Amino acid sequence: ISECVDSGRGYVNRWSGCVMATVIRGSDNWDTADAVGPSFRATMSAVQNVSSNVATKCSFDTETWDTNGDYNTTLYRFTPSVAGYYHFYHHSQTAVGNTAFWAYIYKNGSSTLQAYNGGLDNVGWDVTGMLYMNGTSDYVEAYAKNIGGTSNDNASSNVYFEGYLARGA
Repeated sequence: ISECVDSGRGYVNRWSGCVMATVIRGSDNWDTADAVGPSFRATMSAVQNVSSNVATKCSFDTETWDTNGDYNTTLYRFTPSVAGYYHFYHHSQTAVGNTAFWAYIYKNGSSTLQAYNGGLDNVGWDVTGMLYMNGTSDYVEAYAKNIGGTSNDNASSNVYFEGYLARGA
């Protein structure tokens, strides 16, 4: 599965499990950039309960990879050490309920990117986008909110949070 994202300076292709950047230069020539710069993928070691009507930080406590050591498995946040434009992707899934859910990516403690699932059982929801990160103090975190019931589970085997440097500053 891949997706193509317009980074404003070309298109970036993301393949599940690895990162490859393909850029269109001003001359209409395709160039393939090496997968350099910080990138990470984090998952959950256990199912997490998401309370009703409360944005809950997702406990992505297990790294699949973290190329620069910039993901913190205790605070569940990514603080990149290189400035630039990053592509982030957060996938969550409702395990029970038939309730509506929101998925968020917070930057520096505020909701910046969000996606909504209208209330289907066992359905994933994805939030993705590009954000500029300053390479020193900017950080991102993944959140979820259940807005239709008393509780719901973020199914640990099906959820992840990842990001990579798409273009330097």
